[in-house]
Amino acid sequence: MALPDTRRFRTCVAFLLALSLLPGAASASSVTGTIKDLSVRATDGVHYVVINGTPTQRPTCAANTTYYMIKDETSDTGKAQLAMLLSAYMAGKPVWIEGTGACTRWGDGEDVGTVSFH
Repeated sequence: MALPDTRRFRTCVAFLLALSLLPGAASASSVTGTIKDLSVRATDGVHYVVINGTPTQRPTCAANTTYYMIKDETSDTGKAQLAMLLSAYMAGKPVWIEGTGACTRWGDGEDVGTVSFH
C-alpha cells in the first residue's frame, strides 16, 4: 500500500481542521402554545412574547430564556407579527413560533422568524 503524498495529506488535514473550527449553523427553535405574556417596553420599544409551551432547540444565545423577540417592531413584518400575536391572544388560540436562531434584537432573546395560528 502506498503512503499518501505528505504535502497533499498535510493540506487535507489542515483544511479539515480549519472546517472543524468554523462555527456551526445556529439552530432555530420553535414552540407551540397559547400566549402567556406579550409585552411592549416603553423605554426602548422592545416587543417580546412568552408562550405556554417548551421551546425546542434553543440557540446558545437564548438557552436560558423562553421569550422570543420581534426583531424589528417598526418594520411591516414586525407589525404583522405583533398583530398576529395580539389576534391569537384575544382569541385564546395557540400559536406556532419559529425562531431565527439569532438574538439580534436582545442579547438573550431569540428573534421571531415565523408566527402562525389557525
